[in-house]
Amino acid sequence: MSSHTIIEQSYQEGGHCKSLGGNGAVYQNETLRGRDKESKRKYWQPEAIERYSKKEGCVGISYNGRCHSVYLHSEIDPTLWRNINTPTFRGKPSNRHKKHTLIIF
Repeated sequence: MSSHTIIEQSYQEGGHCKSLGGNGAVYQNETLRGRDKESKRKYWQPEAIERYSKKEGCVGISYNGRCHSVYLHSEIDPTLWRNINTPTFRGKPSNRHKKHTLIIF
């Protein structure tokens, strides 16, 4: 397994890399895409870390623990991080960071 850093209750806003096949959320089972299927998805953070840490150009992921999806990042920009210290999203107060985990490879 590769080396990585896990930052709980944090994610990187934007920066989702289209060239990595991540212009939207990635699910373990793509047939379970859609809001009405959230309860059927399983936790796959360790699998996502293993899978995407090996993907060339992927330097990190944001894992959504509520709907069990992943956003891929080709660069890490701390100015775009959202966590308890920067709890805003698109200029408005948000607790969205509480549902996410930022993993840096």
